[in-house]
Amino acid sequence: MANPTTAAARATSPTTQRSCNRNRRASSDGAASAAVSSIRRRRRRAPEGCSGLRKLLASATAVLVASALLAGFSVAPASAAPAIHGYVALGDSYSSGEGACRPATVTGCVYRRGTNTVADQCHRSHNAYPVRIAARLPHGWRFSFAACSGATAADVLTTGQDGERPQLAALSATTTRLVTLTLGGNDAGFVSALAPCVAAHLFGSSCHGKLTWAISQASLRARLTAVYEAVHAAAPHAKLLVLGYPRLFSPKPSPTAPCDLAAVDAKAFNRAEDAVNAGIAVAVKRADARVGAKFATFVDNSQAFKGHELCAGQAARSYVNGLVFTSGGVRAESFHPNRSGQSVLAARLQRALK
Repeated sequence: MANPTTAAARATSPTTQRSCNRNRRASSDGAASAAVSSIRRRRRRAPEGCSGLRKLLASATAVLVASALLAGFSVAPASAAPAIHGYVALGDSYSSGEGACRPATVTGCVYRRGTNTVADQCHRSHNAYPVRIAARLPHGWRFSFAACSGATAADVLTTGQDGERPQLAALSATTTRLVTLTLGGNDAGFVSALAPCVAAHLFGSSCHGKLTWAISQASLRARLTAVYEAVHAAAPHAKLLVLGYPRLFSPKPSPTAPCDLAAVDAKAFNRAEDAVNAGIAVAVKRADARVGAKFATFVDNSQAFKGHELCAGQAARSYVNGLVFTSGGVRAESFHPNRSGQSVLAARLQRALK
């Protein structure tokens, strides 16, 4: 870019240059002469060309000064907005709070609006452990409740349920800082394994401790590892807490306690749950190893309901709903943590967060 001072000098005629030079020389002929000359110059009108040169020089100087100032000037940023942190709850019925009321009745529980309709049976409860955790987070955190009853790994990753988006869509790469998840029971086939044994018990029989599972443990671990990795990819700044399942049945069933399952089958189901929980723990470690970072933590809840399982004692003390009937058959709230059970899960999760 051309120098404005040089351009101004070029635009001035030689005559004007000489006139201005004579004025400058006159100002150096002694102190008295300088004073007189100064007075005379102020009285005498300056040559037109010199005046034009001064104006051009003044303008050029102003431009240069302004450019220098702007080059070194930075606008102070406005006060930074507080960081937004998000908590997202993913998972199946144990996360959504299916049956989290006390007692569960033939009319079922009261769930969050829009999640207990003909089209949407996600059954998100106000008593679910994610809601309790969200209430204890610092002010300003945002809570997204995406867990849905009946969810499988595919529902979390790609398919979604009941017209809802895949649960993974609730995560944010920039704001999500905490994710909780209970998942795997529907993939393993909890319901399909338990249903025939419950039916047999109603007619005075049992499954003789033989349960049939939907998939192998190896397949379950692979599915869950993929879910955990996908969570990290979608929310790389988030801490993932994966909750295991609590034992539903007492390891020492009381003959006088309501159980809704033959003792031999209750023990078999506990062993199966233990195997599922072990698979979840392995999948968490594998996901951490593949990602190359410690982002996921397994929260072992296998003993969370100890002394308050089904078959342990009075139904009023249980943290689990027993068999709940309705005119259409067995309600989904059956064999799920009730309000007290969800409170216990929330307390254990809160400790894991510290």
